[in-house]
Amino acid sequence: MALLFDYPPPEKEYILIDDEVLVHKLWHLYAKRQNIGVNSFYSIEEFFASDISIFPLKTPLYLDFNFRDKDGQDPLVLALDNVSRLKTHGFEHIRLFSGQFKFDQEVQKKLYEENISFYTEKRPPY
Repeated sequence: MALLFDYPPPEKEYILIDDEVLVHKLWHLYAKRQNIGVNSFYSIEEFFASDISIFPLKTPLYLDFNFRDKDGQDPLVLALDNVSRLKTHGFEHIRLFSGQFKFDQEVQKKLYEENISFYTEKRPPY
């Protein structure tokens, strides 16, 4: 059971939530070349502290699967919690992504059951 999905066609605006500076720089560099907007945040807390009402709920939102855990929390549990929080606020196009290329079947099964799109690379989708 593979959970790798093709990237959707490019949009004009994206939301990035990732804790790696290099990922932010890469996304902004490519966005500038393509005339695409990227609203980037380094944590889910930073995102919710912003005025999220300015974002259309259909804006593609890319969320890091592997946030540096603060209390030894399981990354899957944290990711599912973050996705749930985003869905509660009405965001519709949430995609988890990670630079990790292999995931155990339990993680794949849970993401599949929750109908969560997942990508195994952090390159921009445009």
